[in-house]
Amino acid sequence: MKIAYNMKALSKAMDQLFYLEGISSLENMTINDLGRNVDGQNWGVLYVPGTDYSVAYIFTKDDLHFDTLRNILPAVTRVTPGETLTGFYEMAGGLDKAAFTPQEVTAVYRVKVGTAGVGFGTFDPGGTPEFIEVVNRTSAPLSLVGWKIKDRLEKSAVYTFGNVTLPPGGIVRVYTYTEAGTHASNYNDPANGRIGISWRKNAVWLNEGDIAFLFDSNGVLIDYIAYGNQSF
Repeated sequence: MKIAYNMKALSKAMDQLFYLEGISSLENMTINDLGRNVDGQNWGVLYVPGTDYSVAYIFTKDDLHFDTLRNILPAVTRVTPGETLTGFYEMAGGLDKAAFTPQEVTAVYRVKVGTAGVGFGTFDPGGTPEFIEVVNRTSAPLSLVGWKIKDRLEKSAVYTFGNVTLPPGGIVRVYTYTEAGTHASNYNDPANGRIGISWRKNAVWLNEGDIAFLFDSNGVLIDYIAYGNQSF
């Protein structure tokens, strides 16, 4: 459990620094500046800066149970050690990037940092129509091109965003179970930061319980909502 909280401390500290001060704030920092109880001999951090947010790859020699970590840090995903990365920076004071291999580390975890305010908003899975919102609570525009909304129980239910950019404070509402309705067009008001999209006429979300996932264009889990008889 302590190891999982070390991971959360690293990612949250990076999240705040990227979001509030930008990538330059990390240039002269070490892992211990982010988490004083994190052992640099067993942890390493690589981060890849992006336009709207950055991705941190945190790799460790410690034995960390993934389900325990996911309960503490839901947006984390696990990747294969040795994955080829380009354009990354290395955090000083921890494991060298040469340790980013299956032979050297137990696991590698990927987490989005720098846009704490992006995620799901209002969700109405039992209505006619159904809808789910993605909200940009940051102070900068956010491109959703290639982002996906997925349903856990119906594997084929995947919505991929096209050319959609949310302004600061903007909301995109994605409708399902619309029949022949005009709900999306009635909601649509881009001048005021509201975008309405019709996904499909049939229902997606189960009334008794389901889970909605939001992934960015790199496949990083950004947010999720579980309700009813389902849990994450």
